[in-house]
Amino acid sequence: MKKYDSQILNITFPIILILLGVALVVLGYDYQAKARSSATWPKTQGLVLTVDYERTSAGRRTGLNSPLVTYRYDVNGSTFISDMRSFRDDGKSSKDIFKEYTPNQKVSVFYNPIKPSQATLVKGANSHPDFGLIYGLVILISGLVTLAINGIGIIKKRKRVSNQRVHSIAGSARSE
Repeated sequence: MKKYDSQILNITFPIILILLGVALVVLGYDYQAKARSSATWPKTQGLVLTVDYERTSAGRRTGLNSPLVTYRYDVNGSTFISDMRSFRDDGKSSKDIFKEYTPNQKVSVFYNPIKPSQATLVKGANSHPDFGLIYGLVILISGLVTLAINGIGIIKKRKRVSNQRVHSIAGSARSE
């Protein structure tokens, strides 16, 4: 690999980390803001449609993830369907959630008055910060530190090469 390619890689990788960190911080903050604001959202009646496991697939692996509660609710004459049970980890096990919600069960739904398509069955936020926000900050700081270290290394290398050129030019001027 050429020196120039190495320098580009030393700058590109930390920039990718920084961008990823910023994205996770923004998404984490937005999620926490919605969770906090849901504490004051108005309530309406809803109806549980299904209670099932959310299916995930990654390559060849297909598995079951967390419980998925799908419900219907009406706001100002419009019908909405959502599967957002909670913005927070309330510590309930899958078993507890399956006991709590059953198809055709009437439930209280808390909806965003500005955007009624956003709703939750459990309002409010955790007292602890969102992991997406924490991971985003860690990745962002890692990217910044890596960029600083790599940038300092590149500057020192360029300064050393520049000093060698000056000494080389000065040496050749003396010999003439």
